[in-house]
Amino acid sequence: MARGLTDPEAHVGKPIIDVESKVEYIYDGFTFSPNISSIIKDVEIIRTVKSELSSGALFSFSNAGKKYGIIYYSRSVTKSSSISAGDLGMMYSGRKGATENLKIQSDTLIRYGKLEVRTLNGQDVRCAVFTTAEQLESSILRALKENRNVGPHIYDAVQDYFKSENLKKFNWNDSFRSSDINELGKYLGELIIGVIVLRGKIDGRFSSNIFANQKIKEFIVPDDPSFSGVDSAFVKEDGSLIPISSKLGSGAKASFFTNFLPKVIDKLNIKESVIKDIATSARNVGITSTKLNAKRGAKEITYEYGIRTILGIGPNTVRNTYQVFTDIKKNATTKETILVAEAIKKNPMIEKNVKDKLPLSMTAAFSRETARRLNSDKTSLDIIASVLAGKDFYQANLDINRWKQGEVFFKLLQSGKANVSFIGYKSAITDIEANQGLVNYELKYS
Repeated sequence: MARGLTDPEAHVGKPIIDVESKVEYIYDGFTFSPNISSIIKDVEIIRTVKSELSSGALFSFSNAGKKYGIIYYSRSVTKSSSISAGDLGMMYSGRKGATENLKIQSDTLIRYGKLEVRTLNGQDVRCAVFTTAEQLESSILRALKENRNVGPHIYDAVQDYFKSENLKKFNWNDSFRSSDINELGKYLGELIIGVIVLRGKIDGRFSSNIFANQKIKEFIVPDDPSFSGVDSAFVKEDGSLIPISSKLGSGAKASFFTNFLPKVIDKLNIKESVIKDIATSARNVGITSTKLNAKRGAKEITYEYGIRTILGIGPNTVRNTYQVFTDIKKNATTKETILVAEAIKKNPMIEKNVKDKLPLSMTAAFSRETARRLNSDKTSLDIIASVLAGKDFYQANLDINRWKQGEVFFKLLQSGKANVSFIGYKSAITDIEANQGLVNYELKYS
């Protein structure tokens, strides 16, 4: 009999990592049931998972009344394992997605900075402005102290780090949950780069020392949720900027539609390419750079490009491409939804597992094929490289493995020297809304 972990309470609220997708699943409860076989008729392993302590599997439950569940074993199990309900002695329930118990955000940590309107990426943006490390540290500590979700051990650890002479290390004691450390890295990590540079403690903190001999006057952080540009910037004495895009580890993938397409959508002289075809699709459905900057219109473009260009279906057959999405979302079967689904099934470039989940996988089918085409088109990649070179920002990746040990180290990558990779698989294939993203991209080191 597969033996459950002996201390289930120790795992509530902690992340379990999906080995394949790297998605986190968080324990939010557990139950014991001697009659579990009467509750769950059949159990199917759908993912192999692991945590810091052991390995296990994520299961789907036919009769448990929960969309997701985790049954956790002290021995290893594989995706192909078959375990009958009668073998189960412990059931965990969980929710998908990384947990953020502290409820901290970068914009709350900078709320006590001086607010001014500055120009970033050609836009006037309200920013919190810090001229000294002490100002930034004070804002962060004051915001943490006012947050009821932040325990004294977290406040003390951040305060001790600011008091340290070299700003090299945080002390994560046993009171810290893994999810807390990740959350601090995601939001506090965007700001401690400002503390380090304003304090001049740059040696050994960065993969390349771009701040050496630079006269830094200010550290500014955008305070406008609609601004999709960089996360912060250093202002030099001469007024020029060093823009920074911050990530924890490899970080969240940037949206192609929000971060890149607005830069080229209005250009009519783009070379023949996948990007030109996508920009044309956007104009065909009335999506402008203004709408994309406001984070609207991406799905309309995805369906217009997918149906018209990927599938080659004209307006005489499907008049309104976005209506196909709307009908599927409403669980309505129409002549057009059936026709588009059948065309996807015949497309040899779309994976079988995606086809098997139609029509709910339609958004995933278009997103993945769009990303594949972008990655395969040299002209598109050249256009992207040119745009990124013009943006001239640095991506600062806080090294997640070192961060988990308390060490602060940033890998710096200049945008114009990056390799770009497009991703279309962030959202589940059964998520017609693609809540985790449509087409995204990431910058990678050579």
